[in-house]
Amino acid sequence: MKNIIVVGDSFCASQEVWPAMLANHLGLNLVGQGIGGASWWPSRHFLMSLPQEIIDATEVMVFAHTESTRIPTMDSAAVNKVIRGGIPKTEIDNAVHLYYKHILDLDFSNWAQQQWFNEINQRWGHKKICHLHCFPWSFDNQQLSDHNTGLVVQPNLTAISLNEISANVSNHLFNDNRPNHFNIHNNTMLAQELARMITADLTGVQNLNLDLFDQPTRRWLEWH
Repeated sequence: MKNIIVVGDSFCASQEVWPAMLANHLGLNLVGQGIGGASWWPSRHFLMSLPQEIIDATEVMVFAHTESTRIPTMDSAAVNKVIRGGIPKTEIDNAVHLYYKHILDLDFSNWAQQQWFNEINQRWGHKKICHLHCFPWSFDNQQLSDHNTGLVVQPNLTAISLNEISANVSNHLFNDNRPNHFNIHNNTMLAQELARMITADLTGVQNLNLDLFDQPTRRWLEWH
């Protein structure tokens, strides 16, 4: 059986939900990793550490791209969190707080993520590639990369997640117990819509049919 690889952050951390559903729709074996709070760096590390025979037997690769400013480290659980007020309680908390206050260079972060898009195209562009954007900003970085291949899905996943719960502020994703930040219906619909697009060999920017999703509000769709 051929493989489908799904990698990214918390939007694919519960691999047994929409990633497994997608694999089942396509008749493929699921190989994947999703880490809450992770930058794109652990996804790259995971892919580079896979045996070559798994990569060779892979038909589809799905990337759930996160924001560029997350700290590129393998210790995502300890480091990739934003201090939201108050006094940092641990050495790591303080390091993260000071990094975002004094060290973060947005231009470098965006440039580095653009190079990641370039590497995806160069290494795996001959396969079926599906790009999901967890937040709106990584879409801009992909458009600025040298070459764009495969399927690019809109809207960003955070917008769908927040509209699902009629959220007024984006921090509703913190301490969110929904698998992949979606209810089961929306996990199911995401898998169904991706399977439709991939099976039809669609490429370029494509829009999910949001009429199929639980979306009590639409306010986050224009969030940039």
